Amino acid sequence: MSSIWVKAWMRTPKVNCGLCGRAACTGFARALVVGQLGLDDCPILGLLDYRNLRAELEAMINGDSTPRMGIAPELPEGGVLFTQPCKDTNDRVMAELSLHNGVEPGESMRFAVFDPRTLCDLMNCLQSQFDLVKCSRDLGYGRADVDEMNITVLQDGRINMRRVKNRDQVMNVFGKLERALVGATICNCCGCDLLSILSGCVEPVDGDRHTVYDAGTNMSIDEKRAQLPIRRADVELTLDENAEHALNLIRSLADHLESGMAQLLDGSIKLFRAASSEKARCSLVELITNPSLYGNETLLLKVLALVRVVYDALCGISELAEILTFTPKEAHDAILKFVSLAQSGELALQLEATDDQTHVLAYAHSLRLNRAVRLLQEWVR
Repeated sequence: MSSIWVKAWMRTPKVNCGLCGRAACTGFARALVVGQLGLDDCPILGLLDYRNLRAELEAMINGDSTPRMGIAPELPEGGVLFTQPCKDTNDRVMAELSLHNGVEPGESMRFAVFDPRTLCDLMNCLQSQFDLVKCSRDLGYGRADVDEMNITVLQDGRINMRRVKNRDQVMNVFGKLERALVGATICNCCGCDLLSILSGCVEPVDGDRHTVYDAGTNMSIDEKRAQLPIRRADVELTLDENAEHALNLIRSLADHLESGMAQLLDGSIKLFRAASSEKARCSLVELITNPSLYGNETLLLKVLALVRVVYDALCGISELAEILTFTPKEAHDAILKFVSLAQSGELALQLEATDDQTHVLAYAHSLRLNRAVRLLQEWVR
């Protein structure tokens, strides 16, 4: 059964425009459920075609559906809750571990540890390291098998291992899993996942500090680096040849974005398919889990955040192409003005009041382009 967070997200517009103050509709859904944001904070939900979604969300938040996450538990040393011999053999051990999401023990937790969709995106990049990887985007539940070993990842941050050779292997595998999945941890301050925050798209709520900066059990986020712009030169200097493949893939995504915007503006676009970001994403996850690069997790996670923003912008181009296809020619100029401003990174995060659905949606999707362009401008400096 889907969690309340997933049910709320499924009733959002799924545009990821940022007009509500969150980078993605997943963050909006979580903030809405706990009362940090209201339905009026999403201008798209005020449109006629979205009134059914708004009504369903209103029913959810007015009902007795607010989750009670409880209190953050004590953090065991190394994240290991327990290890003991397997029940069917003394030659293998079983273990339960916990990935720290930055909420200090004893403090109230608003949200679960993992964002289910981000968790599955990252888990699927571990296919080369395991025989079998499965993940449920509804439940936030993942499974990975290799040889005799079985691993389950739960939305509350627990990682269970069965039939592991010894404690050393437990810690080795946990170290890789933690680095691969920490980007999916949710900030207790704003309800956004770590990758959204590292892309610079989310401000702390009420002046608080992002708690997810303290995420990690056997690794840590470099908060100073996390707040700096994402720049290619830093990656090249730090990682040398290790980063070449991932950087080339990012360049390809950026070129695809530039081409898509140009096609929108010159009227040549008919059908636009967003290039997959999976290769770039998984190349970066592979680097993050490489023991020789431990210590560079924050830098690599920031690049991973950039990849996601650019891919989201490519999806925005697809939506804009469809809007232009079904919009009268006389209304194209207003839409293309948004795209033109986004192409230079100059589109303001402020929508003038209007009930014109096409206008609002075109502006929202153009903001996806604008966000990616701004990050790429910093990237090449």
